[in-house]
Amino acid sequence: MTEQGAFTDNTEAKRYELAVDGGIIVATYNLVDGGVMITETITPVPLEGKGHASALARHVLADIEARGSRSCPSAPSSPAG
Repeated sequence: MTEQGAFTDNTEAKRYELAVDGGIIVATYNLVDGGVMITETITPVPLEGKGHASALARHVLADIEARGSRSCPSAPSSPAG
């Protein structure tokens, strides 16, 4: 059984964290003019494929909205080659 713990905004590290089953799912961010840009999500391998990153994303978007801010898209990746 999956046990979800605390959702936190670690402002010093500029990352959201969701404690799950002894691990931490992370979404790093930068504050940009007009909002918050999520730059990366990190899920420990043993926790992959269980919907934890989706749960974190829901928490993150709700938190950004509750603060009266908005999420900003990141720049698209350059094509390889």
